Amino acid sequence: MEWEPVVDGDFLPSHPVTEESFASAGADIPLLIGSNLNEWNFFPAQEEQVSEVLTDAVRAAYPGKAELTAGQVDTLIRLPMLKIMSHKADQNGAPVYAYLFTYGMSFHGTEIPYVFRNAGDTPEEQAMADQLSQVWVNFARTGIPGGDGLPDWEPYTRESGATMLLDTQAELVYHHDRELMSLMAPDYAY
Repeated sequence: MEWEPVVDGDFLPSHPVTEESFASAGADIPLLIGSNLNEWNFFPAQEEQVSEVLTDAVRAAYPGKAELTAGQVDTLIRLPMLKIMSHKADQNGAPVYAYLFTYGMSFHGTEIPYVFRNAGDTPEEQAMADQLSQVWVNFARTGIPGGDGLPDWEPYTRESGATMLLDTQAELVYHHDRELMSLMAPDYAY
């Protein structure tokens, strides 16, 4: 999947993210970035890693998700997002705010209806839609995401790993899945 921005030398003078850095053109622009817990992990034939150490790491990263297995946790999108967040934070310019959408079976794109307040009929789904919509609106208005009932959203740094888990009970966590990601992709560096 090679979907990338087209560097045209004018509108987009350089690639926004390289192996070593984040584009200098974005140094003063706040960034809200994240992914979904299950992203691309919905293919039935997907290989499942199983071990006690891995299961323990899943439980430590997501204690409220008792049925979650390592095979349901995305690395395809999560790992590149961690790299982008880290490079942006390393600029010491405008802040980067990280999130992980963990509500329900959170496959790729499932957060979008919530962001646009066009999700579900249950009171829980409506509350999620109100919350996510408010996060994006506040970020667009002020450069700082947040909303009623959410913890204060701290910027992501390599040191803190501050990430907002967006779920019925949103939670700001710090490097919550570092061990899990290192077990699932031991050679990946970000």
